[in-house]
Amino acid sequence: MTTTLFDDADMAHQPDPVERRAVRRLVLAHVVQHFRASHDWSVNDAASRASIAPMTWRRLEDGQEVRRRSL
Repeated sequence: MTTTLFDDADMAHQPDPVERRAVRRLVLAHVVQHFRASHDWSVNDAASRASIAPMTWRRLEDGQEVRRRSL
């Protein structure tokens, strides 16, 4: 049997849920920052258009946790 780059020697290892959430927040932060920059909006403009508080928008861009309903 040939092994590939994608084979995992430790198939029982599951990713840590906390790490997975952190990675998702960082990916979302990048997307949100890019979206706002591509529209040339300030944080206040973007937050207003999304109907969320500017502090919530900033937390999204910083990769911090926000309430589920804000997402």
